[in-house]
Amino acid sequence: MELNIQGVICRPTADERLCVGKPYLVRGYALSGGGRAVDRVEISLDDGNTWDLASLYTMHSKGKESSNERDWAEKQWSWVLWSYRIDSVPPNCNIACRAWDSGGNKQPSAAVWNYRGVMNNAVFRVQPQTTSLVHSRL
Repeated sequence: MELNIQGVICRPTADERLCVGKPYLVRGYALSGGGRAVDRVEISLDDGNTWDLASLYTMHSKGKESSNERDWAEKQWSWVLWSYRIDSVPPNCNIACRAWDSGGNKQPSAAVWNYRGVMNNAVFRVQPQTTSLVHSRL
């Protein structure tokens, strides 16, 4: 069985407070199985109604440092880090993250039930507290 595509939000955490109207850098990681590369990560600030692309940070294969193009025939066996800059944190911010791999697989919006409860890879969501009193970190 191959690992399903996964995308995870590491920052902000659920108990972190974000300052409304201030910028914030959302960070996380994504990975996929079967030798498929992580193609893109999308972020939603409105609980999945609209999506925007995050920036991916990947390592180039040995000998390919000068090229920004991916060799799609090459197997990918690593995870990628990503970030997304929120220019102005909205009140009651619901942040969601979904990843896509080079095979066209994406995280489903809801977990698919199975008897053992394994391989769940639903869209990752976090709802940090928002306030107008605390300064957020970048």
